[in-house]
Amino acid sequence: MRARLHGDRRRLVFGAATAFPAAGVAAGVLAGSAPIAWLSLTVTAFLLGIVARQRLFRSIERRHAEELREQRLQIAADLHDVMGHHLGAISVRTSLLDDLAAGREPEISLAANGIRDSSRAAVTDLGALVARLRGEPGAPEPGIDGVPELVRFAEAAGNEVELRLGDLPEDVPPEIYWVLREALTNVVKHSSPTRVRVRLEVVGGELVAGVGNERCRVDRPRPFPGSGFGVRGMRERVRRLGGRLAAGRVTGGGYQVLAAVPVDRPGVLDRTA
Repeated sequence: MRARLHGDRRRLVFGAATAFPAAGVAAGVLAGSAPIAWLSLTVTAFLLGIVARQRLFRSIERRHAEELREQRLQIAADLHDVMGHHLGAISVRTSLLDDLAAGREPEISLAANGIRDSSRAAVTDLGALVARLRGEPGAPEPGIDGVPELVRFAEAAGNEVELRLGDLPEDVPPEIYWVLREALTNVVKHSSPTRVRVRLEVVGGELVAGVGNERCRVDRPRPFPGSGFGVRGMRERVRRLGGRLAAGRVTGGGYQVLAAVPVDRPGVLDRTA
């Protein structure tokens, strides 16, 4: 409907740009009035200029949209090839390790199974991400229903996790899930084992998502390497929602990530029931 209305509007402008001024020129000539003829020609040029600019803008928009689509396809292909290669290698080598340790080193077999399960989950997540980047219809998008699984992931690394979910809006953005996921991943990488508090609730018209942890309970021989993009990515996700994010050390040697985004509340989901 909207496209048809825009098409009608363009045809109306173009018709006005040709028929009305042409009639004015003819009337001016018949009446012997040069000013009327010149005015009609000026209006014609002006309206035709509007039509030309509209066509130019539409052409630029189409070209820009196509360039963005090509960029997304390139990112999707590179991400699939690079990550798929390494995840596949991890899965194969972990299976070999499990075979070598079978029946002799149960702890190694248990660890190998955990690594293999994580790599399989990563492959599944990678496939969903690539589908979203490619714009595939029905591509799955993670949401707050996946938060309990994030908690189990942190607990499996030896952490004690306390989860607090309030009455939430029906349309919690997926960016909130990704913030919680990245924050908990950082806890697992840098602070496990420790005590962790996870919260997701509405406070004063804002949706608040937080992950805070105490200091690590053991002395770790060397820090886990990081890319340096985790906090930056969380902050960019929250900024796109019009919110803010704070991340940093807290008293006692722990770390906290706290995001707050504005929220409308047409309805709520009771996650405590």
